[in-house]
Parts: sequence; structure tokens; C-alpha cells
Amino acid sequence: MQKRATVLFTGQGSQWIGMSKSLRHTSHAREMIQLLEKRKQTHLMDFLFTEQQEKSNELTLTVNAQPCIYIHNSILWSAMQEHSSNWKLDSVLGHSLGEYNALHASKAVSIEDGLELVTHRGLLMHQLCSNSLQQMQ
Repeated sequence: MQKRATVLFTGQGSQWIGMSKSLRHTSHAREMIQLLEKRKQTHLMDFLFTEQQEKSNELTLTVNAQPCIYIHNSILWSAMQEHSSNWKLDSVLGHSLGEYNALHASKAVSIEDGLELVTHRGLLMHQLCSNSLQQMQ
């Protein structure tokens, strides 16, 4: 008998330096690395796969955090699917940014389109916060 499952994808604030390091050698991570290379976003690999603590401040910026969280959640999702023979997915949910992973998991958007959306979302939020801070000074 299969167990039923609901998956909740996390939003911003769940990131940490090296969050995908233990998954780096999986086929899922390699696929995401290829996607980052194709999109010329290889700088994100430092946040995902290394533990360079000096980059921790940069990871708090939405422009970096949001695509990294999306990628990490995507790698985890792919790994879960690979080992899903004993469970049946009932639903997927996302908290804020995690909604984009939920859309991908439910096959509403491709992994590439999701990363494109999240990258633009992070950039727009970063610009908005930067503009607001400048106006307050």
C-alpha cells in the first residue's frame, strides 16, 4: 500500500551557504548545473555547492537567494520523485517563493520557465528594496 504525501516547498529565509553541497554529485544537481551554465548564472553555484561563508551576506540578497532556493527545492523534488515508489503525491504547496516549485511539481511550468520567473522575481524585488532604501536616506 502506498503512503499518501503532501509536499510543502519553502520560501525565502530557508537558504544557507552550501545548501545543495551534499547533492552535488546526483544526476538532478548535474542537470541544474547544466541549466545554470546555459543561462549564464554559474555564480549561483558558489552559494549552492560550496561553503564559502564569506558569501553568506550575498545570499541574503533576493537576487541571489530566490533562484538558489528554487534550484535547491528542484533538486530535492527530483530526488524525491526518484524514490517515490512507496508514496503517492496528493498535493503540493508552496510558501511564497515555494509556490514556483509547487507549480513545477504539478507540471504547470517547466523547470526552465520556473527558474526564469524566479530570477526575474528576485531581481525586481531586489531593485524595489534598493530603491526604497535610497528614498529613505
